[in-house]
Formats: sequence, C-alpha cells, structure tokens
Amino acid sequence: MPDEGLRPPPGAWKAETARRFDDLAPRWREFGLPEGAALAETVAWLGCAPGALVLDAGCGTGNWSAALARQGYRVRGIDLAPAMIAQAREVAWEHGLDADAASFQTGDAEKVPFPDATFDAILCRNALDFTPRPGAALVEFARVIKPGGRLALSMLGAHSPVKREWWRRFLPDNDEQHNGNDILPWEMEALLTELGWTIVAQEPHVGSGRMNPVNSYDLAALAGLPDPALRQTVASSWTFIATRG
Repeated sequence: MPDEGLRPPPGAWKAETARRFDDLAPRWREFGLPEGAALAETVAWLGCAPGALVLDAGCGTGNWSAALARQGYRVRGIDLAPAMIAQAREVAWEHGLDADAASFQTGDAEKVPFPDATFDAILCRNALDFTPRPGAALVEFARVIKPGGRLALSMLGAHSPVKREWWRRFLPDNDEQHNGNDILPWEMEALLTELGWTIVAQEPHVGSGRMNPVNSYDLAALAGLPDPALRQTVASSWTFIATRG
C-alpha cells in the first residue's frame, strides 16, 4: 500500500498518468466533437477571432482542438499520453484538417514545447488536476501566451463525480499510484493570482462528467449558496478565464 504522505517523483507520476490516459484514448474519442452551446461558450472564453493561434494543453483525443479548428482557429495540441495524440491526429484527418489548422505532439504542460509569446489564447480542460506541479504549468502558460491573451482553465470541482471516487485510494488493498494532485478551485484561484494572472471571469459547471454519475446539485442550488468556496465545492468543474498583462 502506498504511503499517502509521500508523492512519487514527477517523472514517475507523469509516466503513470500517460499510461492511464493511453488506456482511455479510444473511449474519449467516441465522445465526438463538441458543438452548439458548449462550443460557443468555449469560443467566447478564448476571446479571440478565427485565425488566432490556440494552445490546447492536455488536448486528449483532439475533440476540442478539431472543433475549434473547424471554426477557423489554428490549434496546437499537446498531451502526455502518446495514444491520445495518435487519436487526435486521426480525428484531425477525419475532419479534413491540415497541419496548419490542427497539429498535435506529445508534450508536458510543465514544459510547453513552444517559444515565448506564441499563442493568442490557451485552452486547458481538466488537465492540471493530474499535473505534479500546476504552478509550474501556469508559469509556462504565461511564457507562451501573448500579452493580453486569455487562458481558459477548467478544473475538477471538489464535488465532481471524478473526485467523489478518489476516496478509494485509501482502501487497504489499493496499491495503485494516485495521480491526482487534489488541488481545489479556491486554491487554483489563489495560485493564479499569486503567479501574476488576472482572473476576469469564473463559471461553475454541474451535471454529468460523461464517464461518471450526474452531480446531485444544479446551477440553481449553486446560486443559492452564499459562500463562493461552497459553490466551488459542489460544482462538477470550475472554469477560470484569466489574462496576463
């Protein structure tokens, strides 16, 4: 049984994360490209026009990257999991997207493989929950984004269907490495501010996590909670929109 007081070295953590997400790649691809209100919301978060260069950090099977590219954006996706990247390239090919519209490579959010001030915007959906050092990733995002560009960062809420199952890591017969960093939305909010990001908006999300049970709360219940930390606690996920000067 692992010692829960110790974290594995970052290299071992990332290797295990890549292995686990490799196994999920075929299933994630089946979710298909987002569309409708969900896609329109994400486009609004990015705050830039078609033709802009967008980093999809933790792109998975490229579903969001391809959807944005079909809207006219130029997207570069990175992910730790090689199987995710292989699927993402196939998704782009299936939708007739050339390498300028959408390209993908294995990469680490803590060491983004692009030069300074490359991107007009960055999309990062539920990836920093599985990063050993999310603060290091935020510093890298600040390096590769252009001044004034927007980061649309979504993360798991404390009451998310995913995190509600993480208690299983304490079972006496569970010897799997826990590869979540357990960061909470209010901690991410403080971290962004400490590292020089300006949060311009934040939004809760509830409902199904696709692969998980439906959240027992809805947006009306969230709105009735007086404490912002409580709203962050019961949300399935939480999105921060932030900029750098």
